[in-house]
Amino acid sequence: QLLVAPAAAGLPALGSVRVAPSPRQGQSQRAARAAATYQQMPSPVGPGSLVYVDTRDVRLAAPFPPPLRGKVLGGLKTAHRDREKHSSAGDKGGARGFLRLALSRPCQVLLCFDARCRRRPDWVAEAGFEPTPHLVETNVGVPFRVLKLKLGTKGRPETNRGGEEPSGAPFQVLLGGNGSRRHYMYFLLFAEAAAPAAAPNS
Repeated sequence: QLLVAPAAAGLPALGSVRVAPSPRQGQSQRAARAAATYQQMPSPVGPGSLVYVDTRDVRLAAPFPPPLRGKVLGGLKTAHRDREKHSSAGDKGGARGFLRLALSRPCQVLLCFDARCRRRPDWVAEAGFEPTPHLVETNVGVPFRVLKLKLGTKGRPETNRGGEEPSGAPFQVLLGGNGSRRHYMYFLLFAEAAAPAAAPNS
């Protein structure tokens, strides 16, 4: 499969990734190494792409939902071992203080959450992710619900809803913990930001 440079496909390059350590770890080197393992998926992402850094057992599978077919996608591989981690308003960064990543340009961030989960954490809606009717399939038979967030639609560096970032910073995405040992850990896909609609002729 021919790899595509993210910038050439209108996709963001991944900058820093920060994963909050568990209370038992504090700021240990072990926690720092765990955060460093979250990796950008090689583009283009599609059927066969790995979604986790700590297991090769889970891959994306065909068919992709119609809105994603034919699109060049990027993504972030998370760690399945983090599936039961929670986040709370008392954490640094608030309820979305578990995962923070920097992206180089505006895009659509697609949060892929285990579709068997009947009640997603409150931070998902608070972060501005909107549910869609679409599912991403995997080779293990577990579908993931796609929730979308348009990041950077204001044309300037910003975070998703409720975030604060100094001027000139890259685009930031803040997410909370998966919070369920019974369900698979979420992962992220990135799609090119939709071009503004052309003004109608007068």
